[in-house]
Amino acid sequence: MNASVDITTTRVCAFCQYWWDPACQYIVPHLGKTWFYNNGVKCKCIKKGVESASYHSCAMFKIKIEY
Repeated sequence: MNASVDITTTRVCAFCQYWWDPACQYIVPHLGKTWFYNNGVKCKCIKKGVESASYHSCAMFKIKIEY
């Protein structure tokens, strides 16, 4: 895990429900609302239909973690 974020403010693909990571293998909870994610991976965005890096973001972001 290379980067940490506050999930209440982040919009990176690793935390988007459209970023294809059904096992959530690239994200790990830390303290409170801080999470770690692997910023060196790519998965398919099921909304756009293209490979997207975990650190990218877009206007269609929808969080997959309830906080």
